[in-house]
Amino acid sequence: MLTMRKIGSVRVWLLLVLIGQAGWSQQHTQLPTAEQIKILRDYIEKSNVDFIIKGRVVDQESKPLQKVQVFIRGVKQTTGTATEEKNDKVIVNDSFEFSVRDSRSVCLTFLADGYYPNVIEFGSAQPGTDAILPGKTHTYENVIVVLRKMGQLAVLNGYDPLLSYGYDGSCTSWDIAGITTEKVETRCVKGVGRPAPDVPCVYMQVIPSKAPIEPVMVGPEEAFPANRIVQLVLQDGKGGGFVRAYSKAKNAVEAGRDFTTAPTEGYSPVLTLSPEDIAGFRHAKNVYFYCKINGLLGKGYIGSFVYVPNKKVSECYLQFYIQSVKDATNVVTRSW
Repeated sequence: MLTMRKIGSVRVWLLLVLIGQAGWSQQHTQLPTAEQIKILRDYIEKSNVDFIIKGRVVDQESKPLQKVQVFIRGVKQTTGTATEEKNDKVIVNDSFEFSVRDSRSVCLTFLADGYYPNVIEFGSAQPGTDAILPGKTHTYENVIVVLRKMGQLAVLNGYDPLLSYGYDGSCTSWDIAGITTEKVETRCVKGVGRPAPDVPCVYMQVIPSKAPIEPVMVGPEEAFPANRIVQLVLQDGKGGGFVRAYSKAKNAVEAGRDFTTAPTEGYSPVLTLSPEDIAGFRHAKNVYFYCKINGLLGKGYIGSFVYVPNKKVSECYLQFYIQSVKDATNVVTRSW
């Protein structure tokens, strides 16, 4: 069924600009000439094209989806202020091919039980502009539409534990027992000696090294003994651990919260920091790493390290971003 409604994306001011390019000014009182009207009609005619869209509908594991409802909405520009809208609905299994003729834009909405919807929009103009793309037929092939399973949208939850290690054997451990699929409150627990092997936690340990005995300055009045190595230890009983994160550019340490390139294997329960790493903290050279805690991927960094001589305690400030899962109702929208 065709319906009429006010123009949306082709704005009235755009039409005035197009006419203005032919020499007409809004300050003039005379009506547009026949030439100027022709320019406007040509623009409207060129904005309506034929769309051919081919692709597949898959889930997040690239498996084909069946019985997917697709709502097709084609919008045709008729005059400078009105459009015609044509709506249709089809059921697709895995692959699809749609032909929408004589339209300024096409909107495809994909719906499947148990999945979040996905909306894809195609237009005759360059995305973000009003410049009409060349050609009467616009063909899009190999379009992959991914539907996300409800309850499986990944987000990042941040944690900021402060760990300390004393040379009398006392330490604090970061309790990670509650980290599962939602952001939870965590705590650092003080204790003497290392935590019990069955306690899921992150803790720090300091061990001797053969490095020079001169202290490494980490602040104007702070120093860390250079003959010590700091180790960050994770025990969660699920094979969790750390992998140091490096970027491809000159082997520099990678920053940011992106963990999409995190490896799935090769995690070690111990992350070792050298005296050089600690010395780099005073130059804002954080140590970044990927982590796997309770089966969840994430990313973190050690941003500063403080040795308190009078207390004989080393304190380690951390920042973790752990992958979590939560329900969401937002629709994924892409424009072509």
